[in-house]
Amino acid sequence: ANFKVAPYADLSNWPTPDLMAAKAATGITSYTAAFITSPGDCSPAWGGYASLSPSSTGSQIDAMNKTISDLQAAGGQVAVSFGGAAGTEVAAKCSSAASLKAAYKSVIDRYNLTRIDFDIEGAAQSDHASNVRRGQAIAGLQADAAAAGKTLTVTFTLPVLPSGLTADGLGVLQDTVSGGGRVDLVNVMAMDYGGPLQAWARALGGWTSAKDYWFPEIRSLPGAIFVI
Repeated sequence: ANFKVAPYADLSNWPTPDLMAAKAATGITSYTAAFITSPGDCSPAWGGYASLSPSSTGSQIDAMNKTISDLQAAGGQVAVSFGGAAGTEVAAKCSSAASLKAAYKSVIDRYNLTRIDFDIEGAAQSDHASNVRRGQAIAGLQADAAAAGKTLTVTFTLPVLPSGLTADGLGVLQDTVSGGGRVDLVNVMAMDYGGPLQAWARALGGWTSAKDYWFPEIRSLPGAIFVI
């Protein structure tokens, strides 16, 4: 799937973001729906609210599911992001790779996804057991997709410094790969460099085009592409 531009939309906000209205206003047809986290157990829920499980019913979750399905029906594309700055990523609440894989798969199947994202921040970055477990679950999902003649694209969204990824962020990727998962693309949190700071960072690094942000430590990870 072609996701050249896929801005985040926080679907757990109220009122529910209207992806079709955003498409009409901007011409952007691909979005990253955020964030799926744990409601306290090994299950996925929007914003970590049990009432907003993808399989639940109710006015808010129904509106969230509808905005995704409407965009897809109109030819748009949706990726779903797990994690974020708040809440607990599901990997930390599942005791096995198999149960974690099942949790992720329930979201993939519910929304007919070809692409998922993991926004791993803060203390979650140094939770090596969860990171490896996530990599194992990803490997299983990617193998299942390949067996069905499909491709599941997996991206990570991570904090970044002018010199490249933080040590913890790089560790997340290394743990994922050690668990067998394939990392297809890494999105850096470019908002960390907004305004004058962004200009300063670019001048400091001599960065004049997108390719200048392909930090060396990413190139050693199988299949990884680094973009900003």
